[in-house]
Amino acid sequence: MRGITRIYISQHTNDLYDSTGYIGEDDISWVGYDLDRTLVAYDGWQGADHIGDDMDLVCEKMAKDLLDGKRVKIFTARCSYETGLNSVTSIDYITAWSWIKFGVRLEITNVKDTRCVKLYDDIAINVNNGKINK
Repeated sequence: MRGITRIYISQHTNDLYDSTGYIGEDDISWVGYDLDRTLVAYDGWQGADHIGDDMDLVCEKMAKDLLDGKRVKIFTARCSYETGLNSVTSIDYITAWSWIKFGVRLEITNVKDTRCVKLYDDIAINVNNGKINK
């Protein structure tokens, strides 16, 4: 990982996290942020250890959610079963990136569950009560 410094938050951001990562209860709702093309730039696959440059506006929004006491997860296909052994390496690098940038080791997932209340994603289309929002 290139020489980067923590730029968004300088300490653990809320009572849901400590130096090891998430310590809250499993039944707490969460907000998901996609990694590639949402939190960071993406110019095609360059390996599990490559994370693009920050998309500052979205990173700042995620930092605000953390500061507001929300549970946050990074939502990415990089940790899916289909990526094979790359998923373990990707998770390690994304976790390290979140620690450096936000001061917390965020949870990494590719699965939406019933506790997910919002997703920020570059390819999702919002649908509400059967109506496609543009």
